[in-house]
Amino acid sequence: MTHQSISVGLASWIIQDGNYANFRVGQDAAFALEFYTASGMRRVYGPCNQQLTLLAGAEYEATGHIIHMDDDWWVIDFGVPAFRQERPPQNLNVGDCVQGDIYLGIDPFFYFERLASMPGSPALIADWKVERIQMQTALFIRQGDVMVRDEAMIGWCDIAETDALKDDGGLAEYVLTCRKIEQSQRHSR
Repeated sequence: MTHQSISVGLASWIIQDGNYANFRVGQDAAFALEFYTASGMRRVYGPCNQQLTLLAGAEYEATGHIIHMDDDWWVIDFGVPAFRQERPPQNLNVGDCVQGDIYLGIDPFFYFERLASMPGSPALIADWKVERIQMQTALFIRQGDVMVRDEAMIGWCDIAETDALKDDGGLAEYVLTCRKIEQSQRHSR
């Protein structure tokens, strides 16, 4: 995984909250990865080949081992470890191989502020080189009482750095293509 690049999502509010400074192409950054799955993770039997296959943006078809479970969070190693702050599925256990479609993003603050200091917490913060930054270009449209991105217009443009307060009126969604600088990980940034 040392030389492989991955794409990770980043919402502008994460920067706006002061959890990270704006990002720029070429910089080194330290963060943990968070995953989200709308469809859930299913157990896979047999050999478990950890992998992340990019579908679009920061969405992947993913396979990995569960390496940590607690009451309200869990960690899967997909070749890079990522956590989810939610009650883990009751039908899965540490060591199980799982597969599903995920969104991979930068930890907003859940891990570095709370989860990293919990007993038995795996080290998840790594150093990354930001190789590319893309910003979502689809406009917002009204869908009932809420504004959502126009799915028919989903697209991305390259930018040199984020400006979370101004980009897309402060509502920007980014994808950062990053390369892990070294294999070691830690509990703090």
